[in-house]
Amino acid sequence: MSTRTVSDVRTQVDELGGKTTAAAGRPPELWPADARERFTAAAVLRSLEQAYKSPFYQEKFAGRARPSSIEEFRRLPFTYPHEIKGRLRDLLACPWDDLRQINMSSGTTAGPTTYVAYADEDLRGDGAHYAPAGLFAFTRSELVFVALPYDMATVGFSIHRDLQRQGACVLPAGKGGTYSSPERLVQAIRELEPATLFSTPSYAWYLSELFGLTFPGTRRPVERLRVGGEGASPLMLARLGERWGADVRQWYGSTEIGVIAYSCERGTYHVTSANCHLEILDDAGQPAEAGTPGQIVLTALGRVATPFVRYACGDRGILLPDRCPCGRTLPSLRMLGRAADQIPAPGGPVSPYLVEQLLLAALPDAAPWYHIELRDDGVALVAEWPQKEPPSGQDAVTAALRDRARAAAGLELTAVDWAEKGTLDRPWTKMRRVKDLRTPEGGQ
Repeated sequence: MSTRTVSDVRTQVDELGGKTTAAAGRPPELWPADARERFTAAAVLRSLEQAYKSPFYQEKFAGRARPSSIEEFRRLPFTYPHEIKGRLRDLLACPWDDLRQINMSSGTTAGPTTYVAYADEDLRGDGAHYAPAGLFAFTRSELVFVALPYDMATVGFSIHRDLQRQGACVLPAGKGGTYSSPERLVQAIRELEPATLFSTPSYAWYLSELFGLTFPGTRRPVERLRVGGEGASPLMLARLGERWGADVRQWYGSTEIGVIAYSCERGTYHVTSANCHLEILDDAGQPAEAGTPGQIVLTALGRVATPFVRYACGDRGILLPDRCPCGRTLPSLRMLGRAADQIPAPGGPVSPYLVEQLLLAALPDAAPWYHIELRDDGVALVAEWPQKEPPSGQDAVTAALRDRARAAAGLELTAVDWAEKGTLDRPWTKMRRVKDLRTPEGGQ
């Protein structure tokens, strides 16, 4: 039997947001810093009260006084991905009978997985509507294709649900499933002419290639391209826009938290502060100075079924010190990617998307079919050589890439291996940009 009260935590946080908006006279995107800070402190503490209903957090926080301020909250221990894998029932903060949906993380490794559950209230609070003038605003006249995973995952359903809540028409394209091959998808794009396409950056690129091969010389109808689920360099996003003739925006999210940040027209990520609380912490677990890289730690706001408190998700980023010229007051974020995918270099870890930027800049006809290999003898870039470029130019481009990587980040590329077109991975799942091929310590 359900034990929820009328005023659940989702409603409480929504009401806090509504009151903050009314008092400020501005939407969440434009809240003054002091108003946002007051909202965050109150929303975090109310969300924490819900988390204390979870057996997992009761055990994790046992013996600690309940925080009464945001400063005390920041002394709570982190939640790590390995702690919650396969433990949905322990994580639940509501009765099982209140659940309406369960999704799995998109992790590709074997073994226990992370499950995220949703009560009714969670299904109306996925975070997309906190960016009304940015990534997720639609009208009833729009046709939107969602070429993202639906099977067991969160992202496709979450965006689909929000689009229908706004009244838009949705085609659930999926991503390469049994009934959603890329060939059928490009045919539907040609025949139905959607204004907006949601996808991952790499799959959107692949679809643009396939569209061009299938319908040469045909105008591409997509006007807005919304990409997430993977990182991408600024140049890749710009090239995607050129290929589709579309405005490109990106979002950053996770199965556990939902929408975390979205990009504005300037290409800057803005944190959805009404949906989650984001911290950037240094190696000692203290707040990193603005402009300094650190680990991203997240707390879901208003989550009823599966709360996440100070979740160390494994990503790295930078909170930018200056306000974005777009005028939004939400914190500005630069993503560096997964900590596990950072490339070791003498001057500190390097994002693989820096290498992607250098590759696309060095070869205007290059496609983002590449990966970085960590080998026993160093770091190698493996990339497809464009058919339009004569093979005789490979040595010069290799030298330029090595020089630019060294100058930009102190990264030494010990090798640049050129592959034939069509021989490297294509985006049926998440693109794996960094492959660690080093011999394990103690191995043969």
